[in-house]
Amino acid sequence: MVRDRSSAPAGGRCVCTPSVLMRVMCTAEGRNLVYVEAQGGDRLISRPEQAGDMFDLFGILRAQALNPWKSAEIIETKVRRL
Repeated sequence: MVRDRSSAPAGGRCVCTPSVLMRVMCTAEGRNLVYVEAQGGDRLISRPEQAGDMFDLFGILRAQALNPWKSAEIIETKVRRL
């Protein structure tokens, strides 16, 4: 069984850009998987060293991201300035 980490209560585990969706998952046995959808095709990354690298990248992106409330505040400020 695979548990999709994107539904975790801590704000999600999914990276989305206009052309890429990266979803990190963990099996019941603790095995990490990464599913990547992109314009050039989709792929499931299951090799431990590759999945580990993607989990590290995801962690770095999450650490740099604003929380949803701060993001909404910035968007509202920009909209008011239009």
